[in-house]
Amino acid sequence: LGIPVFAIVDTNSNPELVQFPIPANDDASKSIQLIMNVVGKAIEDGLSERKVDKEDADRKEADEAAIAEKTEADTES
Repeated sequence: LGIPVFAIVDTNSNPELVQFPIPANDDASKSIQLIMNVVGKAIEDGLSERKVDKEDADRKEADEAAIAEKTEADTES
């Protein structure tokens, strides 16, 4: 399928079987919880950043449209 695989890889695992191995103790719930908290925070940060980027792009597009409209109105006068 070509889907990149992220996996927690312990000493009894083969890290060559995954594209993005995360070295950690896969038997300890606190280890897994810590990793999942970091991954969750990264997702939240990425979504927030994407929202800001989209708002900036929308604002830029609106500004460019307003400038084009003003230029067109000035040319017609």
